[in-house]
Amino acid sequence: MGRIAIAVALSVYVGSVGMVDAAKSGPCRPSTSGLSVAMADTFGFAYRCRGLAQTFEASDSAMTALTVWSPPRDNVDFQPRTLFILGTFPSGEPNQFDVIYGPDPLVVPDVTPGAPIAYHYAFDPPIMLPGPGKYALVIQASDFNGYGMAAVRHDTYPGGMLCVTGPIFGCTQPGGARCDAYPGWDMCFEVEFCSDGTVATRKHTWGVLKMLYR
Repeated sequence: MGRIAIAVALSVYVGSVGMVDAAKSGPCRPSTSGLSVAMADTFGFAYRCRGLAQTFEASDSAMTALTVWSPPRDNVDFQPRTLFILGTFPSGEPNQFDVIYGPDPLVVPDVTPGAPIAYHYAFDPPIMLPGPGKYALVIQASDFNGYGMAAVRHDTYPGGMLCVTGPIFGCTQPGGARCDAYPGWDMCFEVEFCSDGTVATRKHTWGVLKMLYR
């Protein structure tokens, strides 16, 4: 590749980086949906590669954050809560074959005896869902681990339901879902979206760029 071609490629690369930085500063109208942890009156249990799956309605495509809660505890907990985002079947149940995001393990060792403990997943750049519609968040336990996640009885969230996912060897992704284990229950969760904003694109290193223009 000649020097002139490399110089042109570099100028395009630098220019694209500038456009990415500008895109990050674009306007964003945040919105949230979910079920407040203040309404929690019970908890679901995830253990040994099994997960808790909450289906939910997404009105926007760019998901910027998600929060779920552990019940209050008086001991340090280093067990990861591993997040997956799944599509759903036409029936509304989680589709284990449509993994949109994950695994994303998060450890929050905080001790808070009198209050729920937040597990906050922030996405930068945002998770781009295929479009508005129904999806499922899954909080999956690692092998030999088990814990509860704050939930509500009485079918409080009309846009979804709480299901459980079966185990897969190695805990690499959620297994098939059953939605009759916690009939009428919902997990407490909050999903944050960015509307009318611009999402950053992936940057290439100079080494990758040389391979692309070789």
